[in-house]
Amino acid sequence: MQKIADSEKRLPEHGERTGEIPERQNVAVLMDGFFSDLILFLYTRSVRKEHLFRDSIEHGVDNGELCIYAFHHSTLERYFREEISNGKLRVYRSGDDRKDLLTFAEDCCGLILASDEYIALRFLFDFSEPDDFGDLLAIKNLVIEKRNASFPISGIFAVDIEHMTEERIKALSVGIPRVIISTGEGITISFSTFSYPPQALDVVPQKIVEGIVRKSVEPLILTFLRKPMTGYDILKEIYERYHVLLPQARVYSTLYDLANRGVLKVIVRGKSKLYVPTEEGEKYIKKKLRDFHAVYTHILGVER
Repeated sequence: MQKIADSEKRLPEHGERTGEIPERQNVAVLMDGFFSDLILFLYTRSVRKEHLFRDSIEHGVDNGELCIYAFHHSTLERYFREEISNGKLRVYRSGDDRKDLLTFAEDCCGLILASDEYIALRFLFDFSEPDDFGDLLAIKNLVIEKRNASFPISGIFAVDIEHMTEERIKALSVGIPRVIISTGEGITISFSTFSYPPQALDVVPQKIVEGIVRKSVEPLILTFLRKPMTGYDILKEIYERYHVLLPQARVYSTLYDLANRGVLKVIVRGKSKLYVPTEEGEKYIKKKLRDFHAVYTHILGVER
């Protein structure tokens, strides 16, 4: 099969349906505190969850936490090669025979106690195909026990809901403060296991989200450039996160302008162009995002 150059890739036009990207939704669900405390994330097989997982791991690494990621199938290893290499992210493949997940988690907890390098432990356990529900409960109980003993631990238990019964969901949710359910239709529901409706769930019209995204293209693009990315990757990321289709020309022209100003440099890898911040560009990005946040805070009158 012939490879397609980055500039030739395309997202669907408005209203067009494909087998890869679902049509735009009418509402957006905004969840606060997705990276805090413990979360049970129940999803269907068609849900695109990789960007949520990536955000959780990046949040932990940036905050000086030791991150551990257990999974059956994942593409995130390629994205986090540097973090895996320097030990800030430790991975466990469910098919590994070296040690079981419980021992793996215990060993990582020991690293937190024995080292001053990390302030906490952040986990992401994706049980897309739980082989033994007893093992799943055992690892959850270990986490709850650690947290109740004031051990600095937080993270996400992610489970394919198709492999769960009502009884198993009830058993797994005991002791976990928040449950998030996401379906293949782009519908996400977040609620507290202690009370409903939750304080941390807001549903807003998609038109409002789209309006803000379209007026904030450059700051939005800058938020994605923590890793080398192609223009197509950025377009896809914006669509998957916000269900907004931006014109390709607008994103590529913004990237071209940033490169001309020395904010970004271009790395050619195969037939793709990857955009990476320069040393001066990293300073520019931090200042730009800080200024953007300050302006929005001032305009909306939000307390910082």
